[in-house]
Amino acid sequence: MKILFKYFEGNIKEAILAPLLKLLEAVFELAVPLILAIIIDDIIPSKNNNLLLLMIIILFLLAFFNILVAVIAQYYSSKVATHYSKNLSAALFEKILALSYTESSISSGELISRLLNDTLYIQIGINLFLRLFLRAPVIIIGSLMLAFSMNRMIAFEFLIMLLGLLFIIFLISRFLVPIYQKVKSTLDRMTSLITEQVTGMRVIRSYHKTDKELHFFKNQTDENFQQQIKATYLTSLLNPLTFTIINITLIIIIWQGHLAILTNQLSVGIVVALINYLLQILIETVKLTTLVSAVNQSFVSSRRLLDLLNLEERNNKSLDDLLSPKADENSLIVNAVSYSYPNSQKMAINKIQFSLKPHETLGIIGGTSSGKSTLLHLLAGLLRPSQGQVGLYYQNKTPKTLEEFSKWVSLSPQVPQLFEGSIRDNLELGHTSPLKDEELWQALTIAQAREFIEKKPLKLDSSVEQYGHNYSGGQKQRLTLARSLVSRKPFLFLDNPTSSLDYLTEKKVLDALHHLSFVQNMIIVSQHYHVISRCHKILVLDNGNQVGFGSHEELLEKNPYYQAIYQTQKKGGEYNEKDYN
Repeated sequence: MKILFKYFEGNIKEAILAPLLKLLEAVFELAVPLILAIIIDDIIPSKNNNLLLLMIIILFLLAFFNILVAVIAQYYSSKVATHYSKNLSAALFEKILALSYTESSISSGELISRLLNDTLYIQIGINLFLRLFLRAPVIIIGSLMLAFSMNRMIAFEFLIMLLGLLFIIFLISRFLVPIYQKVKSTLDRMTSLITEQVTGMRVIRSYHKTDKELHFFKNQTDENFQQQIKATYLTSLLNPLTFTIINITLIIIIWQGHLAILTNQLSVGIVVALINYLLQILIETVKLTTLVSAVNQSFVSSRRLLDLLNLEERNNKSLDDLLSPKADENSLIVNAVSYSYPNSQKMAINKIQFSLKPHETLGIIGGTSSGKSTLLHLLAGLLRPSQGQVGLYYQNKTPKTLEEFSKWVSLSPQVPQLFEGSIRDNLELGHTSPLKDEELWQALTIAQAREFIEKKPLKLDSSVEQYGHNYSGGQKQRLTLARSLVSRKPFLFLDNPTSSLDYLTEKKVLDALHHLSFVQNMIIVSQHYHVISRCHKILVLDNGNQVGFGSHEELLEKNPYYQAIYQTQKKGGEYNEKDYN
């Protein structure tokens, strides 16, 4: 839990002042019944109007300072809670961005739920805690001590009542914590389900699965409803049980006070003060139950956030497994690299080894699940090798951190991903300052996206819906490719960059890519030989193993795996090799 305290940074003074001011407020409130007792027992019988006026003025001053102190304390506690939530949310978002590419123990729905709901519960918990954790105990204990000073027998009844209330609070809290954990788990699943359903709404409708998805959603909401009902039942027991115990105690005290007044054992002022202290205990106990409920939820939320904060992230400090190639030889070296995904004993790729000289291009080909994308992600720094080394060399340097690594490498992913905003926003993603229109148009021209962008009235400022739903698959792929080209980084890695394009557009894109002057090494992943046949080198993968490496002509002559791919696709008659060379 210590890790969570650092997010109070910058608000330590307010975090200390808020409960201290609430403590001062509690002292003022404890003084009021004593003054009332003095007025009733001493001042009114003596008919001293001047002293009575003085006491009334003191009561008004106490009320004024009480309100003033309370307002300042409320402001400080709200400020601390809000700033804490802000700092925690920023840290969580930074953590999510730094998570390992293979992290799958927490779903996207759970991340959303923790980032929004759990931080809100913690904010509410901190706000209530700072306001009540000193005030409520001081008033309860102070009222009890003052009651003992007035009448031990009645004060002992206060004590029995208080122990009964604390026992009820403890008992209900013990059952509430596991229920809140289940509530948050079901809420995570609901968030994930809603995200999936909204994202895949078009697919769901096209396959007429709306009723089935509604059934899934109803099951999740019913489960969440049942857990919420259990929690509500328990929390709803707090107030009636609390009021029942206190009202019974109040009846007993009024009856005993009545008898004591008749026998001159107690004065009217003392009885009034005792009843006031009992009511103060009642009010603070009710507040305490609210605090306990909020703290329980905050405790559950904090444990969930700790699980997220303790997840392993990508090492951004050093890249000790980088191999430093020599300046006069190779610019990219892969030395016996193997990788297995978490919780998998099988190697996704096994002992891959090759090197590229400056300005050489590489094509990676293989069947489905042969490890092509995994290898590309290793080269792009998204994954860390289980064994072996990956080395990049550019301008007499090798990257020492992932931050440096990312400045060198540009990746166009297999699945195009656009974000809500404008075309300009998507192309400038990752840049700290705006880019010139000329740079954006140049990238769009290479990606063969300029034509359809120029037809739009707003051109570069044309809107992009969430996930790019207002663009076709081919348009999204070209925009994603353009985004990877805008940065003009020396290492360009493309994962199936033309899979959604038609024959003519694909040829234009490949022609433009092979004439890039700023790229030191370009790697293209594809399942089709015609896409990579113009590359200087071709790496052939089969079930994660390297089964061939060489030029298109060399592999056609000697490699049976590449020959099989070539013959299979050639027989289909879909591609004319001359058109791509």
